[in-house]
Amino acid sequence: AVRRPALLGLVRELSRLPPPQAERLRGHVDPLIERAVAYLGAEMDAGRLRRGDPRLVAALAYGTVTGIATEPEALRGVGWEPTPAGLRALRAELRAFLRAALAP
Repeated sequence: AVRRPALLGLVRELSRLPPPQAERLRGHVDPLIERAVAYLGAEMDAGRLRRGDPRLVAALAYGTVTGIATEPEALRGVGWEPTPAGLRALRAELRAFLRAALAP
């Protein structure tokens, strides 16, 4: 977020596309989503991730990461500072949160 704010702004704006453009983009992104869902399902089957609906888990992980990364004002509201140390702490907390959520 601190290093490439324009990229995160682009991610945020992609979710606001009108339906025709969103459908066209989805056609390009769907193969990547399918690979991610297959990976999550395989990891669940192997017992390395908590069992759940891999599609919903992918959506929840995406929403968590992009929500945190694209909403610096909300983070500032809870006292987070956009400094290198703050970014490291945010990254570490996000990883710990996702690990705990996905642990078998």
